[in-house]
Amino acid sequence: KGTNPNVYIYEYPSLRLTKVLRGGTEQAYSCGRFSPDGSKLATVGGYPDFWLTVWDWKKESIVLRSKAFSQDVFDVHFSPFFEGQLTSSGTGHIRFWKMAG
Repeated sequence: KGTNPNVYIYEYPSLRLTKVLRGGTEQAYSCGRFSPDGSKLATVGGYPDFWLTVWDWKKESIVLRSKAFSQDVFDVHFSPFFEGQLTSSGTGHIRFWKMAG
């Protein structure tokens, strides 16, 4: 939380900081989830931007970004059955996403 917060990825069990993801939201993250194979991380920002950001976290780079919704998003989830498909849900919505490519 704060201005342009980062996402910190730690190694387990040493808890050594390994990656820092920058530029995913303006003020705060509301949720985040790894893909089933662990290669990507989806995060959703809270007010004021509500950005859905998909990261290649190992490269510390953004794969895609899109406006998730205009209200709070409480969860984002990668499909365990269809690669590149996600679901987000929150205040008054469930949205299905398909990554291009």
